[in-house]
Amino acid sequence: MKLLCIAEKPSVAREIEAVYRKYGHPQPKIDFAAFHGHLMKLPNADYYDPKYQKWDAKDLPIIPKFEYVEEDKKSCKALMERIKTGNYDGLINACDAGREGELIFYSFYEGHHLSLPVLRFWASDVTEETLKKALHNLLDASQFQGLREASKLRAQFDWMVGINLSRAATVQSGTKVPIGRVQSPTLKLIVDRELEIRDFVPRDFFEVKARFQTKSNESYDGTMVKEPDWKEIRFDTKEEAEKARGEIGKTATVLSVSETKRTINPPSLYSLVELQKDAAKYFGFRADKTLNLAQSLYETHKILSYPRTESRFLPTAMAKEIRDHLKPICEIPELKPYVDGLADDKIDKVMKSKSYVDNAKITDHHAIIPTKAHPNLVKLSEDEKKLYTLVCKRLLSIFLNPYIELKTTILSKTEDGSVFKTAGKVVQDAGYSVLYPANIKDTVLPKVKKGDALDVIKTGVTAKQTKPPARYNTATLLTAMQNAGQKLTSEELRRILRDTAGLGTSATRAGILEKLESYKFVSVQKQAFIPTDFGIAVCKNYSGHKVFSAELTAEWESKLKQVENGEMTTGVFSTEMEDYVRHETAEALKTESDMKALSYPIIGVCPICGKPMRSYKNYFVCDGYKKGENPCNGCYKKDFFGHKITDAEMKAMLKGKPTKAYALVSPKGSKWTSSIIFDPEKKVLTIASAKGSNHSAVDISKIDEKDKICKCPVCGGIVYRAKNYYLCSNKNETGCSFLCGIHVCGYEVTPEDIREIVETGKTKEKKNFTWKSGKSGQAFLALKNNRVEFEF
Repeated sequence: MKLLCIAEKPSVAREIEAVYRKYGHPQPKIDFAAFHGHLMKLPNADYYDPKYQKWDAKDLPIIPKFEYVEEDKKSCKALMERIKTGNYDGLINACDAGREGELIFYSFYEGHHLSLPVLRFWASDVTEETLKKALHNLLDASQFQGLREASKLRAQFDWMVGINLSRAATVQSGTKVPIGRVQSPTLKLIVDRELEIRDFVPRDFFEVKARFQTKSNESYDGTMVKEPDWKEIRFDTKEEAEKARGEIGKTATVLSVSETKRTINPPSLYSLVELQKDAAKYFGFRADKTLNLAQSLYETHKILSYPRTESRFLPTAMAKEIRDHLKPICEIPELKPYVDGLADDKIDKVMKSKSYVDNAKITDHHAIIPTKAHPNLVKLSEDEKKLYTLVCKRLLSIFLNPYIELKTTILSKTEDGSVFKTAGKVVQDAGYSVLYPANIKDTVLPKVKKGDALDVIKTGVTAKQTKPPARYNTATLLTAMQNAGQKLTSEELRRILRDTAGLGTSATRAGILEKLESYKFVSVQKQAFIPTDFGIAVCKNYSGHKVFSAELTAEWESKLKQVENGEMTTGVFSTEMEDYVRHETAEALKTESDMKALSYPIIGVCPICGKPMRSYKNYFVCDGYKKGENPCNGCYKKDFFGHKITDAEMKAMLKGKPTKAYALVSPKGSKWTSSIIFDPEKKVLTIASAKGSNHSAVDISKIDEKDKICKCPVCGGIVYRAKNYYLCSNKNETGCSFLCGIHVCGYEVTPEDIREIVETGKTKEKKNFTWKSGKSGQAFLALKNNRVEFEF
């Protein structure tokens, strides 16, 4: 019997093959191959019917008979050629042990209409012992039928929700509105936090302070507190606080002294999301950047274990080889002394602790740790070094002592009966915290005991103010996605979300955050996620749909779990799924919304009416443009004499700053170099200065009387006749934009025409023109936007 073992990635295939070569197998002939992630995908809607290329409400909902198509045709062709020519009697599915691994294998298997028998290789990690055990105990693939069906149904559900609700919202709103099971509730987390911040009204409060002096002339400060929990008292007014302060008196007594030892054990090892949080905290890395760096350390440098993991634990099988994972850490000079100082009995003790080693806490992959390979630090980028060092520190930390501090609390009672609380701490053992940069300072309090007499040497009132919640950053948003659903009323749904790690997976969360930004739903400023007006409007319009809540994920994960366990058939699930999509699509098509303008970014304030000004494809447009009872005319073309004005340039010009100088070209072919500036009086974009123009600067005193035409209607200068144009004498000095060619489409413009245009706005009669196309016709010459143009 000849088998082909297909792993999810080449690196895993090589490791399994190495075990096969080393230990042999009852099956004498096994070949090895690999995917590299998803080679197949669910196709776009127009694959099923070309009419779906156009987004039309009448075609919704789209509920196809799902198929898989090749995403990587070259890899698929090579693998299929091997299967066809290899004369195999069966296949081994060695993809990751989980729902996603089943989907990757069977999307290829079914997409290519294979019928070979399949055995399942099931390993939760890639240690030699585990791989050997899995290889020698291949399972019947039918045991995983429920898991396989659940993986397919989840992919189909996400496809139908995304395709149908996105199209329904887009058709109704007139602008593209992507909607998805994970990205939409994540957006709502960000929007809800922003609205909470905007609605927050800061409240002033006051605290009463006192300084006490012992008989040995040592002093310490306290804050007035109240029973039963001895928490700070917040006075609503300064008058109340001053009144309490005035009653304190001059003496006090120590009411109590309590000491508490606080022990903090080293944290668990890294899952991807925890690594992303710390990388954001220490280095400001975005989630996608951390994932990419970790992937490079895993695939290219081979010094990091598989990074896309939800687990923070190691398998017991790794206990005896963990020292080989610690040795490479010595390559990092700052960490070598700590590795060298580890005692064997301490290592053995930790590896027996379920705080860090627990097979039951591992699903697809164990926690992220350095591999046995020694790093070549010279070949790593600075950011790769930072991330690798961070992972090394986390593994090393679990073998160091806990962080221990002694916290002291003194309650002092003044003669009027008021009680003041004072807190101090002393670090007794820095433990694992020595690995991390920190500004830990001891707060040492005087040695006092209950009943000691004190003098009150100073009192005061401190003004404070309540603060709004902070915006989400990468670390806090990833945590919120993990913990999504905590506010659901159903304990069962909360449990499901806990078991499934909330919204998204370690492999997808970074991509979701990236999409929210690319869709213009949010902007990221100084690591803070801030929803745009567009993102807020999307949530407000469609938040009634469960797809904007973690509840949807919880409900359908519950159903998928029933499919996995054989408690629900795929037919029932599919029927419920289709009914849900039909209902939600119909509701979305009823939702009236006008969000098109909001989908374009704001670049400043309209200089005419003060409303937001947005950047469209070819124009900068005011939100009030041609709208309402008092429509605004704020609309500026981005193309300015051949230069396309950027958002940053327009933003600066609205604040009075000119652009840098550009080579500009007029419609007639004239060329010059000039910066561009916004004229606050005329409310127009204009030339700030011109160099290299083929209209040389003019000395007004030297203009020949016969060349003077009239007063310039734009700036009050003198309009004169030059070689090829009628120009303003201020053309070069102030950048006056008045301009008219002498020869216009076969017609010679006369000085009398210019006078008529200046006096009445256009020529008295239409003139005969012949355009470049050869077509002839008549038109007025009229003054528009400070230039002479055709008026038909």
